[in-house]
Amino acid sequence: MGSWRSPRVVCSVGDEVRGKEDAVFGFRNLVAFWRILAVLAGCSVAASSVHAQALSLTVTQYRGAFISFPAYVAKDRGFFAKHGLKVDLVDVAGGPAATAAIMSGSADIELQALDNNMLARAQGLDIVAVSGDIINNIYGVLVRSDLPLPHLAEGFPAVMQDLKGMKIGVTQRGSSGELIARELLKYAGMDPNRDVTFIAVGVVPTAVPAFLTKQIDVLMAFEPMTTMLVADRKATEIVDLTTPQTHPFLKLFEWNYDNWAALRSNVTAKREAFTRFQSAMKETLAWMTDPTNFSALTDIGVKELRLERRIVEQMLRKNVPSLGFYYQKPKVDIIVNYLTVTGLLKTTPKLPLTFEAYVLPEVRAK
Repeated sequence: MGSWRSPRVVCSVGDEVRGKEDAVFGFRNLVAFWRILAVLAGCSVAASSVHAQALSLTVTQYRGAFISFPAYVAKDRGFFAKHGLKVDLVDVAGGPAATAAIMSGSADIELQALDNNMLARAQGLDIVAVSGDIINNIYGVLVRSDLPLPHLAEGFPAVMQDLKGMKIGVTQRGSSGELIARELLKYAGMDPNRDVTFIAVGVVPTAVPAFLTKQIDVLMAFEPMTTMLVADRKATEIVDLTTPQTHPFLKLFEWNYDNWAALRSNVTAKREAFTRFQSAMKETLAWMTDPTNFSALTDIGVKELRLERRIVEQMLRKNVPSLGFYYQKPKVDIIVNYLTVTGLLKTTPKLPLTFEAYVLPEVRAK
């Protein structure tokens, strides 16, 4: 009878079985064979039970908005489930509501603008960034296409003067969109408290109808609202903050805009859940920015955002490059300059507003 050499078996969790070299085929060989099967079975069980106990997190979302799209993709493609997470998405109408949600404990993670979070830190609320989302500003200033814009050809800041007497839609009063609009108006020599009227219109499902039915004249828009309204010639975009700027004042808005963030105390209390969230979002954003996945990504956009394919494709081509997991120090540190120059930072901050204080180490760009 010939001899049989048992293989060296290594599974992903580090278990190892070494067969006895040149074992005589027979009883010993049979025992070795069954031992190998047992180890392989154990490897399979161990691999499938790495996250046997799913951990739960509640995350705020802006329904129908591109800024929330990575969370939709993570659910649809199973990245949350893969990393042992059960994520519940809860609707909020704007930034102030998102911060209120994590303060009250009704949400673990907020999707929030950097300026709002830094202003909250300045007041002593220890919010930290746990994952990147959109690394560029998200806003465009849209005006109904039926309204005259005599200064349009002159661009910013002159075109802002054409908004005098108009109603400007923002997600919520006090939201980042309103803060930005106020600063753009002030730079153009206008008084935001007298020359325009701000109206809270919520996010995509309510903001777009408000614009189309002429309840508002101007919309502080983000995707997919910008692509939808401009592509269908319902709006004229007079300021686009999503692209690199040449005007010195507009350069102040080139910060790492939307952040997945949480209270530091909650991150500490639920460290494992947050680590899994980071892993899931890192994998999600990598998948979304891989050009080979564009068609599948478009399919998810059509389903989740409930838009025509042409709109989704146009939106994704422009905005997918703005997605990113890691935070860049210059695009976070610039926020202090913005808050100082605009006068939004009125007192000495109670907590540091630095990159190192705000961004968790694992999501800092090297």
